[in-house]
Amino acid sequence: MLAPAWHPGPVATDVDLKHLRYFLAVADEGTFTAAAEHLGMTQPAPSRAIRALERELETALFIRTPQGTELTEAGRALSRDARNLIEAADAALTRAARIGREGPRLRVTARGCDVDVLQRLVDS
Repeated sequence: MLAPAWHPGPVATDVDLKHLRYFLAVADEGTFTAAAEHLGMTQPAPSRAIRALERELETALFIRTPQGTELTEAGRALSRDARNLIEAADAALTRAARIGREGPRLRVTARGCDVDVLQRLVDS
């Protein structure tokens, strides 16, 4: 009987989806600076997030050069899976928000009524 191949099992992480979004932005844009501009932030934020992600996974996700970045083999694998994960998370959040908005609604209007009084009535 053959012994099963060694498998490290799942990596125990608590990765924030925001870090995966930053990772994908760097992968798509090719540089940390361009990714930061695309995300509307300064360059240190995605750089710190990627370093934290690489520490968590204990592997490099990018090859960094003066010209930009290139995905490692691990980075390419994460890129494919992260895109699916982000798309699924976005779809789940959109679905939940839509369902929440479809519930019963109460609309109250009153001419000449004080807004604070109206809000207290609605809250009650």
